[in-house]
Amino acid sequence: SLTDENGALAQRYVEAADLVLYITSSDSPARASDVAEIINLVGTKNKSVCIVLSKSDSMEEDEVDGELVQLRIGKSSYDRNLQENHVRSELKKELGEQLAQRISHIHSCSTLLGHDGINGNKSAWVQSNMDTIFSLLHTEAITNAKTHKEKVPRERFNACLLYTSPSPRDRT
Repeated sequence: SLTDENGALAQRYVEAADLVLYITSSDSPARASDVAEIINLVGTKNKSVCIVLSKSDSMEEDEVDGELVQLRIGKSSYDRNLQENHVRSELKKELGEQLAQRISHIHSCSTLLGHDGINGNKSAWVQSNMDTIFSLLHTEAITNAKTHKEKVPRERFNACLLYTSPSPRDRT
């Protein structure tokens, strides 16, 4: 956050969350600061995380009715997959296989194209990949909500045991 007040508010929300939707830019996926924050969320705070890579679009020039215009287009499925796999790979290196499993989804999207799609541009909607994000939100917030509420207290308790258990030598 740009302000301490908003940062503190975000931290309170994270502490109460069962699942964190972590949004970062696809312009620089797996930045060191994002990786560090995700490691903190998954490794220290024991949160399940879904990662959304925003700004998954680019500008291209085209000629329309004899005029040169700039058009926003979505990144190709191939490019989105490359970025998503890169982020997944970097996080696995840092977290290890077991903790990396707490990152349930990594998807890229363009909210600008999604906005155009909502306003009637069907091609923009398809290119935005927002249908995948909508499906993710629906599944996690509605379909899986009960499961999250049931498993989170157990997982948090188990995580506390891992961090506070005395070593076998201390028990004697």
